[in-house]
Amino acid sequence: MKSKIKVIIADDHPIFRKGLVDIIELEKDIEIFGQAANGEEAVNLIKRVSPDIAVLDINMPITTGFDTVRELRKSNSLVKVIFLTMHNEHEIFKRAMELNVSGYLLKDSAAEDIIDCIHAVAKEDFYFSPALSNYFVTNQRGIFGTLENTGIEKLTSTEKTILRLIANGKTSQEIADQLFVSRKTIDNHRVNICAKLDLHGVNVLMKYAIQNKANL
Repeated sequence: MKSKIKVIIADDHPIFRKGLVDIIELEKDIEIFGQAANGEEAVNLIKRVSPDIAVLDINMPITTGFDTVRELRKSNSLVKVIFLTMHNEHEIFKRAMELNVSGYLLKDSAAEDIIDCIHAVAKEDFYFSPALSNYFVTNQRGIFGTLENTGIEKLTSTEKTILRLIANGKTSQEIADQLFVSRKTIDNHRVNICAKLDLHGVNVLMKYAIQNKANL
């Protein structure tokens, strides 16, 4: 029997937290292993129950989501982190990416996105609220600075399509389903794209895709 995805939720707003828990508990393959009201409680809970995924509010009292992740990194925790936030500002998103979190959800759409996000993160994909994609691309400031040479001209039409879908928040499995190919084929494309563009690091392909969506 396939084991369930172990999840903990940390948010200082009990009504919002309960709403997410109620939604998640409807899924047969996901199990809530605990709840926390602040970052300090979250760290202790994660160390105690070793969940697969921790859903953390960024703006928690005592210890923020950012500081919570830093503390977990120090203890070599393998938990995957999904951030919850009211913020759609570039700087907040950039700081989250620098911590190599696995998901980034706006609270306004968390109820609709949380299940897809957990499933994607459990499969080693990165997931962010689809509503963020167009916001970031159309903002003139950009997210990660300006790249002098985007390297897009090196890519095939299929690779550009995959990048466009990544920029739209699609997971590797969703892209595979849409293009009628296997998940392994998409993973191979991702490796090839990174090699052509000389991209290295966690989530860097997603960052590149969002930044260059207008050119795809």
